[in-house]
Amino acid sequence: MKGEIYLQKVNRIIAIFLIIISIFLYVSSPSGTDEAMLLPRLLMILIMVLSVLLIISGGEKAKQKNSQNEKTPEKILLPRLILTIVVTIIYILFLKILGFYLSTFVYLLFIFISTGFKQKWLAVSVTLGFIGFLYLIFSLWLKVPLPECVFF
Repeated sequence: MKGEIYLQKVNRIIAIFLIIISIFLYVSSPSGTDEAMLLPRLLMILIMVLSVLLIISGGEKAKQKNSQNEKTPEKILLPRLILTIVVTIIYILFLKILGFYLSTFVYLLFIFISTGFKQKWLAVSVTLGFIGFLYLIFSLWLKVPLPECVFF
């Protein structure tokens, strides 16, 4: 019960922070062409809407299902947070060695599995789909040069 209340408060604080940041960015966004400002403004509106939904939901999804061995959120989340930070640093270091796509694939797959995602085939397919989406957007459409693998 104590953990649920803590997560609800954290969710509300994060949502309010995101709403404030989104409003600030929306209002202070430069007056460029309508076409150039469409996507950033839509993303800010989406962040605001999702933040409001997070506040409205009241953190219902934050309820613990294991009432027998209920740990405090700090004890559960701290090791995962440290692992995620370490893996992210390793990911950044290996970007130039493995290239963007391969290192992103390994990184996302590791994050999926380390957070307890049970369906490995779904984790692989979502990761491959996301990598494919990134390839379409950045390499084919925007033609942005990304770090390439030194082995290939």
